[in-house]
Parts: sequence; C-alpha cells; structure tokens
Amino acid sequence: MFFRHLSLLAALLTFIFSPQSLHAQGKPDFSNYDYCVTEDGAFGLYKPKGWKVTTQQYPNGRLVFVTNPQDLCFASWLFLENINPKEDSVSFAGSTLKNVSKQMPTLKPLESRSTRDRMQTVVKYQRSGPKDTLMEGKYSFNIKHPTAVVFGYEAAANQFKEMLPTLLTIIANITLLDDQAYRKQASQAKGTESIVPPMREVSARNNTCRLLVPEGWNLIAEKGAAVCSSPDESAGYIFTVVNFVARSRIPYFDSSKIPRLQYEYIRPIDALIVAARQTGSSNHKVLERHANPKKAMKGSMFTNRQVDAETALISYKNRKGVPCIGYYDVVGGPPDNARQWGIIPMGFWAPESRFGRFLPSLPSSG
Repeated sequence: MFFRHLSLLAALLTFIFSPQSLHAQGKPDFSNYDYCVTEDGAFGLYKPKGWKVTTQQYPNGRLVFVTNPQDLCFASWLFLENINPKEDSVSFAGSTLKNVSKQMPTLKPLESRSTRDRMQTVVKYQRSGPKDTLMEGKYSFNIKHPTAVVFGYEAAANQFKEMLPTLLTIIANITLLDDQAYRKQASQAKGTESIVPPMREVSARNNTCRLLVPEGWNLIAEKGAAVCSSPDESAGYIFTVVNFVARSRIPYFDSSKIPRLQYEYIRPIDALIVAARQTGSSNHKVLERHANPKKAMKGSMFTNRQVDAETALISYKNRKGVPCIGYYDVVGGPPDNARQWGIIPMGFWAPESRFGRFLPSLPSSG
C-alpha cells in the first residue's frame, strides 16, 4: 500500500537523522550541507556546500549572514541584547526598514503582520538585486526584553518558493556558540531560565533510537516516530505518522470501522491541523505556507505514487491554552485502493512569545 511506503520512508528518515548517527559522527549527516564554525567562533551552522558565511559584531549583538555563490540567495540571523526597553517589534521593524531603504531605494514592502502584543512582526518585501534581478524576501522581528532575535531570508523572486526549504533549514540550524555569555544573558532576561537548556541523552523504549532531550522534557519514541515536549507541552518537536481513511468505494465494505481518522483526502498542512485538533489544540492560523516540490518529487520516486509536500508556520493554542507557533514539514498522498492515506509531519513548536528564543535549541535537539 502507498502509505506503507510512506511509513517506510519515515523510518528511513528517522534512521538517517537519528541521534545514533549523531553519536557516531558527532554531527547530523546533512549530505548536501557542510557544518562550519565562523571565524570569530560566534556561530555554528549548517550551510549548503559552496555557500559563503560572514559575520558581524555590534556593541550589543552579533549577526551571521549566509549567501549562495551567485549572491542571489541569503539567510541571516541576528541576536541583540540590552535593547531599548520601549522598543517593540513594530517600531523595531519600522526603523530597520527606514534605514535599509536609504541604502536600497528599490526596497518595496509588500505586507507586514504583527502579533497583538506587538512582540513579533513579519515583513515581506521585494527589491531590485544584481543585474536588476527581482528579489523577494521576508524578515521576522522577535522581541523578548531585554533581547531581540531577527531572522530573514531572500532569493530571486522566480526561485523564492523553490529555495525556501533550504533557507529555512539554514536558519533553523544556526547556533550561537558563546555558550557562557548566552546562558548569562538568558538568566538576566528571565530569572535563572536558560535559553539553551541542559540536554540529556534518552533512549526509546524499544531501543530503536537515542535522542538528545532537554532536562525535564517528556519523550515518546517507538516504531520510527518521536514526540518530545516540555512539561507544559508549550515547546517540543515531532516526527510521526498520522493515519486517515476515506469513504470506501468498494461495495458492502464499510471503511468507517477502520480505527483511523475518517476524512476524505486533504492537503498535508490541512490534514496536520485536523489531526492536531483531535489532541485538543485550537485557534489554528496558517501564518506562512509553501509547497515543497523537491521533497514531493523525492517521495513520489520512492513510493512510485503521487506525494504532496508542504512547509508551514502555524500559530495555535495548545490543549492547555498556551499560545504557540510551530514550524512543520509535512508529506502525504491520496488514498490507496483501500482508501487509506496519511501524513508524516516533522517539525517543532514553542510559545508564541518566545519562539525566536527557542529557535537555536529546538531543531538541534531533535
């Protein structure tokens, strides 16, 4: 069956990226990426082979900038501390755009969105790039006094969707390496809370994998799937399979008796939201959503059937009422002859007010 192939694909991906591999190799096996530490020792990150990395230090922060060889794509991550206590993400984004526009007169903001507390603002824009190439980009401004995290990405407009998974992968795997200063700043920001929590290695019940888990977090891992979350479930990461079944087209066969979620086929992100609501979460809003044609093509070649793949940023309230934001890669496919289908979600989530602060630790711990 088609979804058995998907389940096998999930198991293979889990094996490839499992901490057993990390334990043996010392770093994740990203075959098309190089791991590098910046010359100033401030950042560790994975970058596509051949891409360039530069850094810059400010009196109150650090910037890392990753570009492709043609200078037509980039991803950046900026950490600032001791920012103006009166600053929120809206004013911060506005002043930043004003300053950048002086250097880039062709910069044209297309849209912007902010959370109600004005602590997160996302800005989408276009500008004229090298040889008058139309460029498209997005920046996210995240404020958590006294710190701020700004991450962004840009690519040629006609390749923006194609390059998005690569750019988000770069951002999600950037780590600030000055651990002592980072932890000190975290403690100053909020009591004794650390941005990068102490990690411990935990084995699955059936010993199929080992994962690095933040101290005090709960882990469920078996049969090629893993879900790990903080005690209040406001932060965590997931790699699992969700099964569905559509209405049977076979005479006298009642598919409603199959113990799966009963739904006709829907796109992967929509199916993820349907499944999430079954666990008690609510108020789901898709902040950003993109098709992932490369992953869909690879899945289709592996299963010899159609596979859909999407990437999305979703806000919601978890079942305990905590506002969260999650970043997810989801693959899925239409029902097989038995009308069974499913999705494989891979991603992480964190409290809405602290999503930017969790970014350096969540992807690296999964």
